[in-house]
Amino acid sequence: GLAPLGQNAHAILHGQGIGPLVLLLSSGTVEAKGHAARTLAQLAQRANAASRIAAAGAVSAFVRWLADPSLGPPEVAARALSDVALGNPDTQTQIAEEGAIAPLVAMVAAPRRALDETAARE
Repeated sequence: GLAPLGQNAHAILHGQGIGPLVLLLSSGTVEAKGHAARTLAQLAQRANAASRIAAAGAVSAFVRWLADPSLGPPEVAARALSDVALGNPDTQTQIAEEGAIAPLVAMVAAPRRALDETAARE
């Protein structure tokens, strides 16, 4: 939850904890990846660590998830990218440059296409 992060944010940020969390995004179990993604997203917003998180490679990992759902839940990656981007023009630019826009648009369009196809069949 949010409370434990509040207590541990300082330790994560000042104990070089961002790097290991970013590594989990690529090498952990799906569950570990999800926990790491949510922790990084919370740190980005609550501890103003978005630039450090992006510099550590998290944006690249999240963009890979968007392209390959076997790496992790795309919805979790999209949410984490949102938190890393919020209010940070530098990370917004990095997210766009790393190719996140097309897969994010596809995620939004997919449910709409499914609804349109269902309506057309009825």
